[in-house]
Amino acid sequence: KYSRLKPSFNQPMDESAVEEIKKKSQIGGSLQKPHIVAGLDCLGRTSHGVGIAHLKADIANLQLTDIDLLEKYVHLQDVNLHNNNLTTLAPLAHLPCLVRLRASRNKLEDPNCTNVLHGQVSYLNLSSNQFPQIPVHSQLRFLRELYLDSNNLTSLDTLCTELQNLRVLSVQKNKISDVSALTKIQPTIQKLHLDWNDVMDLSPLIPLAGQLEELTFQHNEVMHLDALSSFKHLTNLNVAANNLNTLDELKHLQNLSCLAELQYFDNPMCFPPMPDLKDPDEDDETDVVATDDVNSQQIVKLRRNPIKTDPSEAQFYSMKKL
Repeated sequence: KYSRLKPSFNQPMDESAVEEIKKKSQIGGSLQKPHIVAGLDCLGRTSHGVGIAHLKADIANLQLTDIDLLEKYVHLQDVNLHNNNLTTLAPLAHLPCLVRLRASRNKLEDPNCTNVLHGQVSYLNLSSNQFPQIPVHSQLRFLRELYLDSNNLTSLDTLCTELQNLRVLSVQKNKISDVSALTKIQPTIQKLHLDWNDVMDLSPLIPLAGQLEELTFQHNEVMHLDALSSFKHLTNLNVAANNLNTLDELKHLQNLSCLAELQYFDNPMCFPPMPDLKDPDEDDETDVVATDDVNSQQIVKLRRNPIKTDPSEAQFYSMKKL
């Protein structure tokens, strides 16, 4: 129904010309026409298919407090409002074709501010704002990617059940401890990022085992990985900087045949004294290979053979470089 974003049919504006326009326009305050002129891009067919219009607007890093002028550009499909001083998204109610919105690093705090968005939005980035709860509502039923990093979230309880098309959810750097509300959207989510929160228990994620492909929760309080033993489709897992005390926890991952990358640095199990720290013989069939020393990032590539967790073989996890 809506035009896909394609490379502009016209020649892109010279970068020096864009900078000149920005210098002549006021930074901060209200959105002005020179801001729009400098940011418009990607000519394409309108949603009705009978005209040509700019489909993309980059209005980032301008310290704007209002974007009222934007409501005149009704054919926009992709809008970047990153790093301004916005407290409302009301003018976006006049953009019925909007598909992608980046409004990160603003001063948004009202969870109802997204009610003005039309239902075909599929990408929404509201990171680095001040939301106390999930600011997404039932009209965004086609949403596929949602980014809410660095807000004031303490719970996921307000996550609406209508988000049945959501594939990517990122809520890093909040204060979330309970993730059980994620079961509301469990049929679809494939990539989940929970880094820098207060999660202790992963068992509420078990209903996601059938489709989750990427899971990151570094810098939490997790002590056990047994809840992940059934996540057969996981290809990327980051458990760094938690409270994993023993290498035996990795045994729960040994049947995850799709797992290609594992990061587990800065856990208590990474720092005990290790005997005979040297590279294993190249002829030995090791199942786990990692990078750098115990104080560096350890990225593990796993084969399909079971993971070795004998303490005497612990150097395999931390010493041999990829």
